[in-house]
Amino acid sequence: MLLAVVAHVLRAAAPDAPETVTQRAYDAARASAGHSASPRADKLVASFGVSWPRLRAIALTSANPGHSVAQAARQHRRRVLTLPEAISAVRRAASALDADELTAASYEDARRALDERGRRRHRHGRHLTPMPSADVIHHAHGFARVVQAAGLRTPDTTYAPSLPRAEAVLVFLEAFGFLPRSNDLDWFGREYGIQLANKRAISHADSIEQARAAATSQGRWFPVDVPRGRRPTDWQTTPVDAARIEHLAAVYPRKRTAGQAFTLDDLRAGIAAAFDLVEPGERVTVSRYKALARVHGLPNYGTLHERAKEHETTFPKLAHEEAERRSRAAGIPADAD
Repeated sequence: MLLAVVAHVLRAAAPDAPETVTQRAYDAARASAGHSASPRADKLVASFGVSWPRLRAIALTSANPGHSVAQAARQHRRRVLTLPEAISAVRRAASALDADELTAASYEDARRALDERGRRRHRHGRHLTPMPSADVIHHAHGFARVVQAAGLRTPDTTYAPSLPRAEAVLVFLEAFGFLPRSNDLDWFGREYGIQLANKRAISHADSIEQARAAATSQGRWFPVDVPRGRRPTDWQTTPVDAARIEHLAAVYPRKRTAGQAFTLDDLRAGIAAAFDLVEPGERVTVSRYKALARVHGLPNYGTLHERAKEHETTFPKLAHEEAERRSRAAGIPADAD
């Protein structure tokens, strides 16, 4: 097992104090220990997803190093993603795509391909640290900002704006006077039409702690903890600062959910927006629309397709109607090529 090799090289490098071996000393000792083909220390750290001191300690002392390193890697992943780590991830994705422009969708494609390639190459692939998702990068530092910091380009519409959950906690606290539970925040967003950041990208506990830190830095009061059974029974009817809530709803408009009805005009508007993004006379096929929707935030094709059927029409028919409308507006005969 690779970790047994690590332990052997560490002890060969410094028999009296293997726990002090640096990465450089480890690399230099591989050949004399009979493991010249084994990975360098930096490759081990990247593969196992833990720090060098942690990996070194596990290799030397753990009775079950495979389990220990997997557990340590999970703990390492739960910490906050740093900006340099996020920049490194998007640069790696861009390099894999050989591109100087990166969207959230293209990053996700590259991330999945790179993670899968890593699992195939490494026998102990379950220990590999996966690249952070675009959602995690976005909610930690802002995806567009990270891409720009990496020296790459990204369309402005890669992500629709969303209110960070820590900021939503502060707004909720000011409006209702107590710290919200996660489902309270979800209700708040739905009730007032505010798009909140994806809660899968950050735990509610972390959102609370970020809000606490922000309030403390501003000298604002902040409760000790989330109330348990001590909330006002009628808190959802508490009057709120309408001007502020309306402003947030305008800046972070809530996305339409699958359960909300699309009118026929909504569908036509989505298709018209796609035509606005292509060259005059260019067709908007299903595949072309899907590509445009991913980058420019148009309505999801699957949702549009299903809603079109509810109106007894189809996407191709609506696209054809829009093309004809534009031809007529341009003075092109309907039967012209």
